[in-house]
Amino acid sequence: MPSPKRVTFIYRNYEGLGVGYLASYVRSLGHQVQLVLYPDPWSDTYVKQKDKDSPMTGRLQSRVNRQLLREIVDFRPDLLCFSTVTDDYRWCSETALTLKAATGAVTVFGGVHVTSVPERVALNPAVDLLALGEGERALAQVLEQLDDWKAGADLKIAGIWYRRDGEIHQNGKGEAIQDLDNLPFPAKDLFYQRLPGLARTYTATTSRGCPYQCTYCYNAVMLPIYRSQGKWLRQRSVDNVIEELTWAKKTYGPRHFLFMDDVFASSKKWVEEFAQRYKREVDVPFALITEAVVLNKEETVRCLKEAGLVNVQVGVQTVNEESKKSIDRPESRQQLHNAFTFMNKYKVHYQVDHMLGIPGETDTDQRLALEFYNEYRPDIVSVFWLKYYPKLPIIDLAMEKGILKAEDLEDIEEGRNEASYLFGGNAPEFKKWLGYNFLFGWLNFLPRRFVDGLVKNPPRVDWFAWESFFFAASLPRLLSTIFRRPDFRGRDHIRRMVGQVFYIARLVARDWRRERTSVQAPQATNGFARPEPRPWPVPAADGPDTAHPDRVVVGRRSGGKITASR
Repeated sequence: MPSPKRVTFIYRNYEGLGVGYLASYVRSLGHQVQLVLYPDPWSDTYVKQKDKDSPMTGRLQSRVNRQLLREIVDFRPDLLCFSTVTDDYRWCSETALTLKAATGAVTVFGGVHVTSVPERVALNPAVDLLALGEGERALAQVLEQLDDWKAGADLKIAGIWYRRDGEIHQNGKGEAIQDLDNLPFPAKDLFYQRLPGLARTYTATTSRGCPYQCTYCYNAVMLPIYRSQGKWLRQRSVDNVIEELTWAKKTYGPRHFLFMDDVFASSKKWVEEFAQRYKREVDVPFALITEAVVLNKEETVRCLKEAGLVNVQVGVQTVNEESKKSIDRPESRQQLHNAFTFMNKYKVHYQVDHMLGIPGETDTDQRLALEFYNEYRPDIVSVFWLKYYPKLPIIDLAMEKGILKAEDLEDIEEGRNEASYLFGGNAPEFKKWLGYNFLFGWLNFLPRRFVDGLVKNPPRVDWFAWESFFFAASLPRLLSTIFRRPDFRGRDHIRRMVGQVFYIARLVARDWRRERTSVQAPQATNGFARPEPRPWPVPAADGPDTAHPDRVVVGRRSGGKITASR
C-alpha cells in the first residue's frame, strides 16, 4: 500500500470551500495536509487605488512570500494543489513555478478555469497535473499512484490530464459527485488557524451546481459537460446539512451561518423541512444566496424568516425581459415583484445584484431598472460589470455585437483579462453609465422623491458620473455595514481584511526576526536541505518595472502591478 503523502494546498486571501472539502477528503485517508494562505488585501477591489502602485505593498509582499515559502519547504510536500479561477490563474502559475523549484514537488491545478480550458492549461510549464471536474476522489487516486507516475507510469484516472514528452494525456472530464452526503465536512480548521476571525460566520453549501444556465455564469459551461453523469444540481439531505451545522455550532460557536449555494433551496419541500429543523436544532441567524424564483411564494419567505433568515443576496442583473431572455435569466418581472414584496413585508435585509454591460442594453434599460429598484427600495443594489470568462455562451453574443474580437479570446482564456467585474468590467459603456453606477450604490440612502425626479429627467443622472469606485460603491456599502445590523456580511468583509493585516504583520515579523538572527538556512532532518527562498518569479512577459528600475513585477491586480525590490 502506498505510504501517506504530504499535501500542500495553496490559496489566496480568504476561505475556499472547495479547498476545504478537498483537504478534508484526503486528510480522512491518512495523508498529511498543509494549507498555505497567501494574504493579498491590497488586491481587493474595495480598497485598491486604481492605476496606482504602492511601494510598501511590494516590500511587505516580498517578506510574506519569503516566510510562507519557508513554511512550505519545511513541510516537504509531495503535492502542491492549486484551485484556480480565471482571475487568479496567472498568480497561481507564477507561484507554482517558485514552489516547484524550491520543493521539487508535483503541482496539480484544478478548478473552474482548468475544466473550462484544459488544453491551454496543459501547456503551462508550471502545471504537472490537471484535475477536471470535482476533485475529491480524483485527488485521492493521484496520491495513491503518485510515486508510480513519477517513475514513468501512466495515470488512468478520470479527469486527470498531464503532459509528458510533448504529448497531452487526457482522461476525460472528471466527475460531478452525486452522493454529497458521503463527503466529509470541509476542513475549516485549516483556514481558521490562519485567520481566526473567519469562524465568526460559518460558510456552508447545501448543494452543488445550479438549475439554471445564465450565459455569463460558469454553470453554463459545466452543465453540458456533466449532465450525462446525472444531475448537475445535487442537493444534500436535510439530515446531512443539519448534522454539519450542529457540529459547527458546537465546535466553533459562529454568530451567523452563510449558505453559499449558487441557488439556495430550489425545492420547496426541502425548504420547509430545513426551516423547521433549523429553528429547532440550530437557531443561529443565517444568510443565503438565491434567486427570485425561489422567493416567489410568501410561505417560503415566511418560513425562512421564522427559521432565522436575516440577510439575502438575490440575483436580478436586468429588469428588461428581452435582456433576460438573451442571457437566459430564470425569473420574470412578476417573480421579482413578489420576492421583493415578501422580503419587505417580513423585514428581511436583502441585496440585489444588478449587471451593467449586458450586450444590447441601453440607457433606457438602466433608467427603468433605477425606477424599479426605487419602487421596492432594496437595502443594497450591488453593481457587477460584465466580465467575460472562458467558453461562456455570452461571448458569442459579444462577438456578434462587435464588443469582443477573435484576438480577445486568447487573453480571456489565458487569464490576461484584468478588468474588474466590480468596476468597469469589459463594458464599452463604462464611462457612459457611471451616473447609474453611482445612483444604484446610493439608492437606499437617497429620498424616493429625489430618485423619481432623476428618473423623469435622465440627463441629470450624468451629474453623478464619478469615476471613483470608493465614492460610488465602497462608501455606501461601508455606511450600510455600520448602520444596518442585518448587514453582517459587510462587517465580515471588513473583519477579514483587518484579520489579513494582522496575519501579514505576524508573517513579516517572523521574516524580520529570521533576517536578524540567521546567517544561513539550517539543515533539515532526513537529509532534506532547506534552500534559501528564491526571489519571487518574474514572468518574462512582464519584465522589469520601467518606472522603478530597481524593482521587478511580482504580480498584477486590476489597474496596476505589484512590485518588489530586486
